[in-house]
Amino acid sequence: MSPTVGLISAVSNEEPTDSKTLNIASLAVAHDINLMKRDTSGFNGLTSGGFDSFISAPSVRSQWIAFWILWIIWALLLLMNLTQKELVKRDDRTEIRQSTAERTERTETGTNTFLERLDNGLKRASRIAHDLLLGFLSALVMNTLGRGSGIAVEILSWIYLGLSIVWLGTEMVTENKLVRLSLGSVLLSILLTIIIISYATGWRFVG
Repeated sequence: MSPTVGLISAVSNEEPTDSKTLNIASLAVAHDINLMKRDTSGFNGLTSGGFDSFISAPSVRSQWIAFWILWIIWALLLLMNLTQKELVKRDDRTEIRQSTAERTERTETGTNTFLERLDNGLKRASRIAHDLLLGFLSALVMNTLGRGSGIAVEILSWIYLGLSIVWLGTEMVTENKLVRLSLGSVLLSILLTIIIISYATGWRFVG
């Protein structure tokens, strides 16, 4: 029996005045509404009672941990790219002062080719990491502000992070258009899924 029914039954037995009955019934209805708010659950059991309660959930915290790991990877790639540029510039200045025979020997040993491949790989990886980070941030902000999903988005976030690391590692070693197209499509699908889940389960603010 709900609090509303119990209180109204008690009031009926005592035969109170109409105003007293109305006041008690109003309080009971308000109590039931508060219970409904506390019992209202979002996707995977996350309550929608407030923004603070949503962001304090462990699953939501884990989503942002995955984001910050990707941010650290992007920052490291950017730092490595800048360092590699300085090394290439220094190597070019040194090579200008060398004789023709010494430059030919360096070219035959493949030192310059390796530096150029590494430099190009870091450039590609840092650009891709920046794009992946921006898309990831947009999806997580939409899910968090809308109090969408917790556990489902947490799982998708870590899958997104793992595939991003695989893509960045592959991009640093070689430039493969098939890998770029396949991983890019999968990661885009994950972002779209997070956005769809955030709209389907969130943006229903009841308190």
